[in-house]
Amino acid sequence: MPTTKTIVLRFLFVVAALGLFAVACQGPEAFYRPGAGEGGSVGTGGTGLVGSGGAPGTGGIVLTGTGGTTGTGGRATGGVTGTGGTPATGGTTGTGGRGTGGSPATGGTTGTGGRGTGGSPATGGTTGTGGSPATGGAGGKGTGGSPATGGSGGKGTGGSPATGQVVVDTDCQSAASPQSIGLYLDVLNTSSTAIPLSQITFRYYFQLAETTDPPHLDIDYSTTVPSAAITAKFVAISPAVKGANEYMEVGFTAAAGSLAALSNTAQIQLRLHAANYANPFDSMQTTDYSFQTCTAGRTANTAPFAQQTTITAYVGGVLVSGIEPS
Repeated sequence: MPTTKTIVLRFLFVVAALGLFAVACQGPEAFYRPGAGEGGSVGTGGTGLVGSGGAPGTGGIVLTGTGGTTGTGGRATGGVTGTGGTPATGGTTGTGGRGTGGSPATGGTTGTGGRGTGGSPATGGTTGTGGSPATGGAGGKGTGGSPATGGSGGKGTGGSPATGQVVVDTDCQSAASPQSIGLYLDVLNTSSTAIPLSQITFRYYFQLAETTDPPHLDIDYSTTVPSAAITAKFVAISPAVKGANEYMEVGFTAAAGSLAALSNTAQIQLRLHAANYANPFDSMQTTDYSFQTCTAGRTANTAPFAQQTTITAYVGGVLVSGIEPS
């Protein structure tokens, strides 16, 4: 494409050509004027100015668009976040109350204490506090049988047997022989109702030294209970406790009958030893948990009897007197 300068030069060239053409077309009068002389000199026609074509155009200022300030685009807040309202408290938590289960049924006759002689469980009554499970009534020691069924108040347990319901009294002992242990005792029913002897057991705790010959119990004498109705078993204590690694549990069969209220078996004489009298059976009796040392002036195996807390008694398998070793 021709530049601006080229266009100007071409324009000036055309103008010049047209000027020459105009001059050529005029008559001789234009160039020749006869004067008085030779008609004058021929004019030079003037000097033509060559056009410079003007200063080249700059084409204007090219403006580079910046595109404007970059928009930040704003930040949509989405409106105020809803708080969702105050959480509902759900109301006051109900306590639910505590049902009393109704008043215990009065059930049969009030038990007078201790373990009963049997019969069907009573259907009510306040839980007995003494002896084996009460058979009903308004409290106290039941007269027997299984736990009361309770009536509207639920099944009664009869409570734990009263402490001291059955106790074992003994004479003090002699440790003269390491081959056997002698024990004179009396079993007492301190409650106001009869208790079958078959429900009573008691334990004597000692340190067995003989391990090859099994222990054995002899009943040397029994005032009121047939000797054949007295039973015994020996149980190892593991791990051993202070003063005992074995105990002898004495019981009674149904043939022994019942122990009347506030009565006792009278004296029973027992002798523990190895079946073949192995030596020693118990070489340190005086350190046995249940051994009763004679005080000054007392002779072994002679009255008076005294209750011993180191010989434990049970009714229906429940501890009622004495303290077990630990």
